[in-house]
Amino acid sequence: MRPLVTLLAFCFLGVVAVRSAPAVEDEGGSEDGSEDGSEDELEVVLPDSTFDTFETPELPEDIEKLMEEELLAQMKEGEVDELEEPDTEEPDSEGRDKREAAADDCADSLPPSRDKCLCRIWADMGFCKSARFRFFMSMYCSGSCRCKGAYPCKDVSNERLCTSIKARGYKSGPLPELCCPKSYGFCTAEAPADGGPSSLGGLTAFEQSCLDNHNAKRHLHDAPDFRWCPTCAQEATKYAKKLKAVYDANPRVLRLKHSSRAERTWAVDGKNVVHGENLFWTFSSAPSCSGVSKYTNAVEAWYDELKYYKSWRNYNRRPVTSRGIRKYGHFTQLVWKASVGVGCGRSGNTGNHILVCMYETAGNRLRTSAFNKNVKI
Repeated sequence: MRPLVTLLAFCFLGVVAVRSAPAVEDEGGSEDGSEDGSEDELEVVLPDSTFDTFETPELPEDIEKLMEEELLAQMKEGEVDELEEPDTEEPDSEGRDKREAAADDCADSLPPSRDKCLCRIWADMGFCKSARFRFFMSMYCSGSCRCKGAYPCKDVSNERLCTSIKARGYKSGPLPELCCPKSYGFCTAEAPADGGPSSLGGLTAFEQSCLDNHNAKRHLHDAPDFRWCPTCAQEATKYAKKLKAVYDANPRVLRLKHSSRAERTWAVDGKNVVHGENLFWTFSSAPSCSGVSKYTNAVEAWYDELKYYKSWRNYNRRPVTSRGIRKYGHFTQLVWKASVGVGCGRSGNTGNHILVCMYETAGNRLRTSAFNKNVKI
């Protein structure tokens, strides 16, 4: 039997050893460096109720994956410390930033860590007018909602994301056209005014964009390239201004009416030729032939009628009718094989103006065989 004195001494040493061992802290210790106190005495820190606590509009799966990878890469490299960065600028600098943002009508209010292209994509998907997300879009993406389809010609995503988009083989769609339009050359031809010549063949930037975008659509339907028709452009501009003058004289009359046959007929190589015509009117921004939105890009709006042509013609199994042409005739004139030239003009280069394009020679000949021959789908 072990002596009582020895047993008591052993127990005393054990107690001393246990009480003398330092408490094991979480890696890094407490925020103030202190190791004293129980867990009940530690400060409780709650997560921010900011961007990540809102229900956001959905994204296409491939875009969401790419954006997420970009955000995680930024965090890993220390470019972003938090998902929601606090504003730490000095007051003067902060005021300057706000004034600069206010000066940019297309500026959005996403957190600094979020790619600004998200707003453009959501706006293009129609969420600005969604009853479910209208409040969210007005809070974070008001600029994109206001400027949809008429953004400044610059990359809104950072250089690394644009490089990643190219590396993944994207050549069109929302990522190249909305996030990196300048890098991809989608907006280099557009200019704020019609008067300045582009570097492409002596045409103005507006004229070049109209020619290029017409031909891009024609390529999809095995139609040869248009050449630029200066007389068409001159007559189109004249008629656009005439229509606008009628509206300005009586704003209650909101009607796009085609020019008369006589106004679209003039001599070409000694022969009177009837020309085709497409019309377009925008209110929020200048009418143009560039951009990805059918609401501000005349060519996109006209080309959107392809769906009507397919439906009415049932892939050429139904005959052509005048009623049908009135529904899809902008598209068919755009890709009409026998038309060889185009010229466009507009009544002004700001909002609430009219764009007219005239075509040499006219398409949309009212005969089923003519449509089957000249419009390939």
